[in-house]
Amino acid sequence: MHGVHAAACPPGATIEDAVTAFPPQGDFHDSTTGAFLRGMLRAVNSVRARHHAPPVRLHEGLTRYAKSRMREIHPGREPGRGDKGFRLRTSEVLYWGSSSRRRSAAADAREAVDQWYTEAPEYDFDNPGFNPRTGHFTQLVWRRSALMGAARAVGGAPGKYETYIAVEFEHCGNVEGEFMHNVFPPVRRAPRIFLR
Repeated sequence: MHGVHAAACPPGATIEDAVTAFPPQGDFHDSTTGAFLRGMLRAVNSVRARHHAPPVRLHEGLTRYAKSRMREIHPGREPGRGDKGFRLRTSEVLYWGSSSRRRSAAADAREAVDQWYTEAPEYDFDNPGFNPRTGHFTQLVWRRSALMGAARAVGGAPGKYETYIAVEFEHCGNVEGEFMHNVFPPVRRAPRIFLR
């Protein structure tokens, strides 16, 4: 099972430097490892390359912010609390997954990005603009975004493991009036030519 959320924008450290734990909340704990951050960075930049967007760099401050967001959005928190406290100039995409077995950090990162990217076929490149059904995709490939931070919380009981992921971007994406200059169709491969 999966859940996703994208926020439209309101009106460089090393990966290892960014890995500092947030306090455990209930049965959930911080699982923002170096492997997770590297996997998320690879997965995000792979999608961005397909859409003519330069790679983002991991930012320690945005990773700290992502961890603060995880404290707001994962289970056991007050309903609706996760919708408050957004940082200006920052865009956020969220992911929730549930599985009967534990998964690796890299697998969770790839699955989250793959889930967000499933929105790509619904985006109308001929009529660019924000659509809540494609907001994760458009933020992932937003050309002007240059920095990224991420956090991952895992927990649950044997037989039911849950994963929560928050990814933060700056410059902010999903800005009305700027889609034409920031969201591009995928790179088309040249047709193969067979010589006899």
